[in-house]
Amino acid sequence: MHPPVETAAHALAEQLRNAPEVTALAGADAAVADFPGARQTLDRLQELQLVFAQAQQGGDTPDPETLAELQGVNRDAQANPHILALAQAQQRAQELMPQINAAISEPIGIDFSQLAGRGGC
Repeated sequence: MHPPVETAAHALAEQLRNAPEVTALAGADAAVADFPGARQTLDRLQELQLVFAQAQQGGDTPDPETLAELQGVNRDAQANPHILALAQAQQRAQELMPQINAAISEPIGIDFSQLAGRGGC
C-alpha cells in the first residue's frame, strides 16, 4: 500500500475505534460473549437462519421441526437484553458506513465502497 494512504487508513481506523457507535458495538459484543447463554442463543439463531436460507435458495421448504426451532430460538433472542443491545449497536454502527463512504468517495470521484466488490475487469 502507498505509505500516505496507509497512514490515512490507520488514522481513519483510530477515529472509528473511538467513535461512540463503534465503542458501543464493542461493548455490546463483549456483553454477549460474557453471557454464555446469550452467545449460544445467538450462534444457534445464526445457524438456523443459514439452514433456512439455504433451503429456500435450493427451492426446498425447511422441515417443520427446523422452522419451529428457528421460531423458538428467535423468540429467545428477542427476549435476551444482551442480544437486543448487540443488534441495536450493530445497526447504529452500520449507519456510519454510508457517511464514511461518502466522505471518501466524494473527493476521489468514485464510489469507494464499490471497489471492494470488484473482482476484475
